Amino acid sequence: MTAVTAPAGTRLRHRAAQHRAVLPILAIFLLVVAGFGATTEHFFTTNNIVNVLRQGAPLVIVAIGATFVLVSAGIDLSIGAMVSVTGVVTALLFKLGLPAEVVLPMALLIAAGVGAANGFLIAFQRLPSFIVTLGTLSILSGSAQMLGRGFSIPVVAPDWVIAIGQGRIGLLPLPVILAFLAAFAGWIVLNRTAYGLRIRGIGSNAESVRRSGARVDLLVTSVYMISSVTAAIAGIVVAMRLQSGGATAGTGMELQAIAAVVLGGTSLFGGKGSIVGTVLGVYTLGFIENGLILNHVDPFYVRIIQGAILLAALWANTRLFSRLG
Repeated sequence: MTAVTAPAGTRLRHRAAQHRAVLPILAIFLLVVAGFGATTEHFFTTNNIVNVLRQGAPLVIVAIGATFVLVSAGIDLSIGAMVSVTGVVTALLFKLGLPAEVVLPMALLIAAGVGAANGFLIAFQRLPSFIVTLGTLSILSGSAQMLGRGFSIPVVAPDWVIAIGQGRIGLLPLPVILAFLAAFAGWIVLNRTAYGLRIRGIGSNAESVRRSGARVDLLVTSVYMISSVTAAIAGIVVAMRLQSGGATAGTGMELQAIAAVVLGGTSLFGGKGSIVGTVLGVYTLGFIENGLILNHVDPFYVRIIQGAILLAALWANTRLFSRLG
């Protein structure tokens, strides 16, 4: 029986397992929100909730792509640098006077090319994803610094493009709407398509997927393309929000995304993952940071606490999924 033609009973068990994997992060999320809501005066105000949602939106978009990579038993450390370099490139292209209809697709095509290069080295040349994407991180970070000459580049773009980062529909900022649309699309692809089933299969048993006739190398390449493109979309959102492209805009975002994905119940061993869990992971970390800042905790301690949460999530993830096999 192949990973693609699994019987209905197996699919139901997989779905039940996915729901169970989300329950811990849902419980943590509710505890965090309830705890800070009960102890912090301005935590439950509309402005604060909307602010947390807006701040976390680019990370949600990045983490969606990271989920696909981790489900396939890989890792992409270049996504934070992709956020940065996309912002710089987008700002430069607008500075050259190119129209938005050219600039935005070009930025996404560049990202897709970088993802394809990562995928080629990992899937076709059999190089470790950690090493390949670490190298790509260095190349992209250096490129962003070189192109920007160490400075942020102002974005001069049409109002409808700036709205990608600053617009609102009702109370909701447009970046939040884009993030949830990306999450919905990611959930559909990962859970309701043959492609998503194959990606899960690669993470669990790549040889089984290969025997079913699927091109595992092309599928693996595609997840790195997805990861790079989602990071580029987040880079555009950040650049439009700040109205500038900076070489450090995405610094550290790769670790935040991986932390959120792992906290959300995606297995480091591949094969198991949840888009819903990823979104909850992002906003659990976001509300923790927000609550600590509202309680006047030193920002340096906030970073330490976030690092401790990441280590705890990695430990729990490894223990849980190694027991489940």
